[in-house]
Amino acid sequence: MTAQYVIIGIVIAAAVAYAAIYFYREWRENIRYRNYGCAGCAFYETCKRKKKEKHNPPTASPKQKSTQALPK
Repeated sequence: MTAQYVIIGIVIAAAVAYAAIYFYREWRENIRYRNYGCAGCAFYETCKRKKKEKHNPPTASPKQKSTQALPK
């Protein structure tokens, strides 16, 4: 009878540990993305890069500007 309680205790402890790890990982992902709609999305990095490029378009460096031909 005692062996049954030990086995049941181990199974329940494993289930609680699994649930705790799962919720911790989900919570950590939600904090990382700061947008619950994007959490876990495979395209998160691509969307983030596109938004950054949209708001900050690449500019030519001063060295590139000086080599351009001036209009006559």
